[in-house]
Amino acid sequence: KRGSAIQSMADFKLHVEIRKATNLEVSTLRASPNPFVVVNVDQNKAYRTKSAHHTNSPVWDESADIDVPSVDSLIELNVWDDIKMFPDTSFGKVLLTKTQLEDAKKKQVNLDLPIGSGTLTISLLAITTQLKSQSIAFREQDNKRRALLIGINYNTLPEGQGKLSGCINDVKNIRNLLKKFGYKDADIRELNDDSSTPASQQPNRANILAAFDWLSTGVKSGDHLVFHFSGHGGQVNDLSGDEKDGKDECIFPADFRKAGTIIDDEIYKRLVNPLPSGSQLFAIMDCCHSGTGMDLPFEYKETGGGASSLTGVKKVVINNFSSRKKKVEHVPVGDVVLISGCKDEETSTDAVLAGKASGAMTYSLLRVLQNRTDPITYGQMLKEMLIILKQGRFAQAPQLSASVPFDFAHTNVLI
Repeated sequence: KRGSAIQSMADFKLHVEIRKATNLEVSTLRASPNPFVVVNVDQNKAYRTKSAHHTNSPVWDESADIDVPSVDSLIELNVWDDIKMFPDTSFGKVLLTKTQLEDAKKKQVNLDLPIGSGTLTISLLAITTQLKSQSIAFREQDNKRRALLIGINYNTLPEGQGKLSGCINDVKNIRNLLKKFGYKDADIRELNDDSSTPASQQPNRANILAAFDWLSTGVKSGDHLVFHFSGHGGQVNDLSGDEKDGKDECIFPADFRKAGTIIDDEIYKRLVNPLPSGSQLFAIMDCCHSGTGMDLPFEYKETGGGASSLTGVKKVVINNFSSRKKKVEHVPVGDVVLISGCKDEETSTDAVLAGKASGAMTYSLLRVLQNRTDPITYGQMLKEMLIILKQGRFAQAPQLSASVPFDFAHTNVLI
């Protein structure tokens, strides 16, 4: 069997934000201290902040990603005074508890820790290695695989009123990609609105919801799923009150004029909620306003120096984490990654590329993956897609969101 790549010896990376300290105890001999913080893991130095100057209430606002072998590791934060007369004099130290580390694997933990007579303010978040680092070409064959592909050209709409050209081609091309990576026709369910497609496979609202349930029902740990949607997307007023911007993202079934749209709350409920721990879903949404089209907690963005950092969080499952979502009723436990065609406020393009109608984002994804036999990370994939889109002068920027934070600069794509 062809399995996963070798993993890091660390159980997880701990994202530590060292924010500030207040009321550090000073004496007449050191009335103007220069405090700094050292983080030790199992008695080994892992990080040191810069020294603040002439204050007993320093503000550092520094962060580091630290390898942690296990939740039983000894993690110590020591606040020192960097002065020439009394070099490296300690204001005090604190040990993180196993409970605090376990909590950090579920949510961001904000802590005010006693340091002598003062307080050290930090936050912790475990960047889990939950997503397996595996090649797009090689994966375990024993577990179940399923794929749901939906392409809607809206052929019943009048010309100039929303009809598209490339969406059915998109799902046909994604099907071919999946078959290259070992999927069988029996593993794949396809809905499209071609006139020759049987009624049971037409992408009306009822059939799409039933297909969602088919994809996510009976999934076990180790199973891998793929979801691809190519069609119209949009935004509607948020009626549940869970979105701070007042808008839900949505997709348009073929019969949307009669049956309505499918909002991201429903997609999350049908495709994300049922997934057990250890299962994986790779989703692709090539439609307008799709940036966070599955309501996943964490949003990743390409940065100028490379696609290696978590730069923003769109919606989070716990309070106090830069949340733009008012409430979340269910915490996802499956590993879900979504590549979407554009930001929430952007549109995705239907174009003629290489002589065929196609969605610009799906085309860029296929260009990156279809001829590869070597592994590629999620970050590198996103970077290469952006390059292809820029070369084609497309303004849209694909987005990556996930159910759990992970090191996407070093985690390989798993199809």
